Amino acid sequence: MSGDHAQDWPERNWAIAILGALFGLAIQQSVEGSKADDVLRASIAAALMTGGIVFAFTIDRDRIRHTTAFAALSALLIGAMIYLNSGPPELDTGEGWKLLCSVLAVAVAAPLFQGWCDAGRSTPPRLSSLSYSQVHDRAWMNVLLWFACWLFAGVVFLLGQLLAELFSLIRLTLARDAMNESWFVAMLVGGAYGAASGLLRDRESLLVTLQTVVRRILSVLGPVLGFGLVIFLFALPFTGLSALWDATKSTTPILLSCVIGALILANAAIGDSPEDEVQVSILRWGATALGVAILPLAIIAAIATGLRIDQYGLTPERLWAVVFVGIALIFGAAYLITIARKRMGWFADVRPINLRLAALLCVIAFVLATPVVNFGTWSTASQIARLESGKVSVDKFDWAALRFEFGEPGVAALKRFAATGSTPSIRKAAANGLKLENRWDASQEQTAKSRKDVVAANLVVKPEQTTVPDALLVELAKSGSCLEKGECVLFYAVGQVDAVAVLKPRDSPPDVQRFRLSAAETWERTYDPSAPTGDWNERNKAEAAAIKAGKVEIRPVERRQVFLDGKPVGVPFE
Repeated sequence: MSGDHAQDWPERNWAIAILGALFGLAIQQSVEGSKADDVLRASIAAALMTGGIVFAFTIDRDRIRHTTAFAALSALLIGAMIYLNSGPPELDTGEGWKLLCSVLAVAVAAPLFQGWCDAGRSTPPRLSSLSYSQVHDRAWMNVLLWFACWLFAGVVFLLGQLLAELFSLIRLTLARDAMNESWFVAMLVGGAYGAASGLLRDRESLLVTLQTVVRRILSVLGPVLGFGLVIFLFALPFTGLSALWDATKSTTPILLSCVIGALILANAAIGDSPEDEVQVSILRWGATALGVAILPLAIIAAIATGLRIDQYGLTPERLWAVVFVGIALIFGAAYLITIARKRMGWFADVRPINLRLAALLCVIAFVLATPVVNFGTWSTASQIARLESGKVSVDKFDWAALRFEFGEPGVAALKRFAATGSTPSIRKAAANGLKLENRWDASQEQTAKSRKDVVAANLVVKPEQTTVPDALLVELAKSGSCLEKGECVLFYAVGQVDAVAVLKPRDSPPDVQRFRLSAAETWERTYDPSAPTGDWNERNKAEAAAIKAGKVEIRPVERRQVFLDGKPVGVPFE
């Protein structure tokens, strides 16, 4: 292992600590008072954080200008990605993978950049001339720095809180007042993060030792996962692939997680040089088993993804799955070909291949982070084709996905359907989709609509069995009850504007709910009909005044309430 990067540069520690505090303050000021949909401020904050961390991780005495330029480009990438993709609201509704890709591009590019600087080149060298050991060490040390710096910043924050409370015991509240100010906390955490980075960078021999320990521990886990994956693959011909689809809908994520784990554990054993690779036979066999298993797992994941797309069409999530499966196939093919050519001596040949794969991954991640690739457009076209061809009915079509998951193309399609849909049911469904306010309510609505027929079949209606409006059935389905016989009784008659349901799911106490038909011809649920209305504070004052004045009396009242086997259930509703 090389790991020979340390420079005695105490000025760097102070400089990065001060810069960290300033960056923390700048980030706090950029988001202070901003709204959730303020894209520009979110982009500035993300760019500042990225630039600051990258600068702290890569700065060295002899490459200040290069590091500054690289940190600025990294900040520009992350900030522009968030800005061009409409900020946090869009990232929360399906575009979060773009943020992951931009972060991945920076994370992979950083050790390649550091390897270029360590090589002492004034012009970008070819990948073949980069030192694998230097790039490898830088990658592992950046990961360790990330966790160690956040841990140190967290400890400093907790220490500040402790001291603030300590001094407050003797009525010196200045420290506690400061800890209650967001700007001070931002500077404290930012300064602590920068200081930790500088201190650890000056003692890189400790990081080298730590990464050696971490990789040795991970390499011991290689045979466990490797032989487990091999047994899994050998068992598939006997169980059949259908067992994978029947067991869970998360087949592809599980398989890709195994691929990522296999890559990490295999490279922990491979090391950065012949002297650093594991020598114990079982560990080498475990790493080889991991390398062999990657491609079959990726192929199975590709089959699973293809089946889902064939059944349900394209969505942004499935297109991202295609991308990740494609990357897994590339890595799996490269590893398997190397093992087939070199047998147990494949470690040496796979190291330069890792450099090329890392560079390719960086380029792919960068492209995917840009608005050039718009999975929402492709997904919208696919789902519209399924609707117009009759493969999916209007009732079962996921209008909420167009509204919340497909970005601007999906919303545009909803507006077009609401205005010029081919049938009244399509126009109505699209208009309702545009009214949805959040994905959670939309998912609940979609699930309830798919269950309304089951609810109708299981529902007991009093005083006599009759047809219940679909809208009321959907509201009942939202409760999660009425999915089995004997769970629900509904008091409703044709033409009534209100209804009362008694719900008794398995192993749960009975619940009474009331529904009213609104002026907009929709059924609305009332959870506590007896609850008083009006301003609580004013009502509380009035009640206190009445008690003080002695205006208290007992009156007989007539009420309506549900009785179950002669016993009252729920609250009176009149």
